[in-house]
Amino acid sequence: MMTRTDPWSNIAPDTPQGTLHARRVDASHPHDFFWGRDVQGHRLLIYQAENLATNHKLPSLRGITIELNSDRLILRLTQHSDLEIFSTLCWSLIDRTLGVQPGSEVLNRIIEQLERWQRFLGRGINHLLSDEQIRGLFCELKFLEHELIERFGPSAIAFWRGPAGDPQDFAVGTTLFEIKSHTAGSSPVLLISSADQLWHTTGDLFLVAYTIGESSAETAGAQSLADLVYRLRTLLVSPEMTDMFEDLLMEVGYMDHPDYGLRFFTVSDPEVFIVADDFPRITKNAVMPGVCRVKYGIELAACLPYKSSPDWTALGATNGC
Repeated sequence: MMTRTDPWSNIAPDTPQGTLHARRVDASHPHDFFWGRDVQGHRLLIYQAENLATNHKLPSLRGITIELNSDRLILRLTQHSDLEIFSTLCWSLIDRTLGVQPGSEVLNRIIEQLERWQRFLGRGINHLLSDEQIRGLFCELKFLEHELIERFGPSAIAFWRGPAGDPQDFAVGTTLFEIKSHTAGSSPVLLISSADQLWHTTGDLFLVAYTIGESSAETAGAQSLADLVYRLRTLLVSPEMTDMFEDLLMEVGYMDHPDYGLRFFTVSDPEVFIVADDFPRITKNAVMPGVCRVKYGIELAACLPYKSSPDWTALGATNGC
């Protein structure tokens, strides 16, 4: 039986010399992708089309060879130990070309995605996000979807600054937003992962807290991380916005993987607090020179006196609700 982990499992590896064993990925897919095996038994992904431009500079991926000629592109896994990564990469290419019209743009999209994987794997990231990272990313994307894109439109993707290295997750002009979550049923404590997350010099800084719980797929409002990423992709209306979103996901260590579709989450409405001078936090003056990697927790109850709400209209929201 074919699985997303090893869709080549029922393709015979004993391929005669000079031939390939191949099977169509999905007859309903608008483009001709095939799972295959060669004479050495290597697993292949084959994209077949006419008059492919062969002058592209092809990315270099560890354990994977890429061949391009006028009628097909072949990805070949040469190191079996990288099977899970290769399978994930192949499904990513298949999924990301679903909405592309036939023609040269399909090959361009494939190569762009391969280049992203080259950068991704070049950073030494070849594993899934941790549970804490999954919950944190889920809540950041919920904030992006419901608090920013609903108010500012798809261009709000540019407000997501945390993946680029900023101390806070989002910046709308000089107004900053740090997103935190705590697990339903646990002690309501917000974990601050660096000293400067709750520091700011100009504008306002808001701490946004979500309660997140794991649930079944049948629970009303439940989503997997993969579902949420897909939903955001459908909201981005230009290639530039899509590319920005994909690069930001890559920076936080997310690439499409079947496991991200297996766990489902629900979140509360966000609680928003303004970080005023006397807000419960470690201030810059309290950190002595030489102290680094500061992490600490804040009891949610201590934040309640600082409940607030941004003036979205003043921030330029087209829908200021």
